[in-house]
Amino acid sequence: MATLFNSRAAAQVGIEQARTLAHADRIADTIDAQVGRVWGRILRLMAARPLPLDATDKIAGWLREVYSLTLHRLADGMAGIARASHARTTNTLLDDTPQAALAVALSLREARQLTEPQRRQVQAQLFPALPADRVTQIVMQPTNGMTWNARIARISGLAPPEQLAALVVQGMSQGQTVDRMARMILPSVQRVRTSARRIARTEGMRVAHEARMTAYDGLGDLVIGYQIHATMDWRVRPHHAARNGTIYYRNPGPGQPSTAQMPRPPLEADGSVAHNCRCYLTPVLSVDPDIENNPAAKALFTDNDRKLVPDPVTYADWFATASDQERRWAVGARRLATVTAQLKPGEQLTWSHFLEPTTGALLPLQRLQGETQKRRQTRIGRVDDVIAQRRELTVQASRFGYLIPPDELPEPETPPIISPTPPPSTPAPAPSKLPPLVKAPVKAKPVAPAKRRKPIKKPKSKAKPAQRRKQK
Repeated sequence: MATLFNSRAAAQVGIEQARTLAHADRIADTIDAQVGRVWGRILRLMAARPLPLDATDKIAGWLREVYSLTLHRLADGMAGIARASHARTTNTLLDDTPQAALAVALSLREARQLTEPQRRQVQAQLFPALPADRVTQIVMQPTNGMTWNARIARISGLAPPEQLAALVVQGMSQGQTVDRMARMILPSVQRVRTSARRIARTEGMRVAHEARMTAYDGLGDLVIGYQIHATMDWRVRPHHAARNGTIYYRNPGPGQPSTAQMPRPPLEADGSVAHNCRCYLTPVLSVDPDIENNPAAKALFTDNDRKLVPDPVTYADWFATASDQERRWAVGARRLATVTAQLKPGEQLTWSHFLEPTTGALLPLQRLQGETQKRRQTRIGRVDDVIAQRRELTVQASRFGYLIPPDELPEPETPPIISPTPPPSTPAPAPSKLPPLVKAPVKAKPVAPAKRRKPIKKPKSKAKPAQRRKQK
């Protein structure tokens, strides 16, 4: 089911975004710890009395080490993100792409369900592992005319190590305190530490996106375009919010944007970098008539603007086991804290707590904060109903290969219940004549007892006693 695939792919990539950002933060944490250790060595040398004769060379070497380890750690970390993102994406494509479409792509006769050998054949031919040279190409890819090294050097903003070291030694020889000289060079070191986190997030998103696009290329002509999704919260850029849901077509029709106009987050269409951008692209297959011609089913996959809704079932299943860090990236730290504080004792936090039931989008923080308990429960119930319907459609598509009308659904096969009869201790004699077939008496339905009628009271005569005697 193409529409099911499109919706589930949007959810899977949204989940992948949270995983990538969490991975980037772990890389930044490692860099921060390593830079902290180097900074400690510099402070200890500055506190030495007298200063070593080679103090300038040592400080300059350590400052160069700060930049070098940042560069190499980022490169290694980005390569890990590329491989992990590509592997998870190929597994998702194998699980969620319509089996008939994969079979057709490989010219297989059986177009309903791939066997395990056929599945391995699909993975080997359509989604091979990301080779090492492709990983390096993705990581080191120039952006906006700048190489990887130049881009990192520009963002980190580390001053020339030799110049900083000379200033430190000169100040210390003139009687400056360690604290004063430390404050002088600390901004340069601190800039590397803070920029490493921003670089890891921005570059991690770019690398993960390019790795996913490499996996999507394996689908070939099955992909008719790509849809862009924005994280619709208070931090989203206005023009990113405006393009949310736009589909860029490989062969655009009149009025349709083409892939030549398509951004590749965090890169804009013109090649410039949108730092900390959280947008992402998902592949779009041709829409199947089973849902396209079924308004009720189609309403479950599109919002009021006819834009595809990321599958809440996929999000709900993932959110139940996601880490706290991944949950914060998925919904936002403030939104997560607000909803968590509203939970009743024993109530479990679910994906439904954050969603608008009509569009499937995350609710704004202000609405979550001002929502009454009754309205919140009503909204969550509506979201749960939508998720249940979506889950049923997914089961149908997986079982039958298409959506079928409700009146054509096969009746569940209930096997007859056979009570085992214990073997007799002695064989029973065979009857000489079959007993006549006696029908079991039909129990009559109990008849409700007739209502007891109230006696009719005769009206009393209003005549006086004397008049009654005359009447007699």
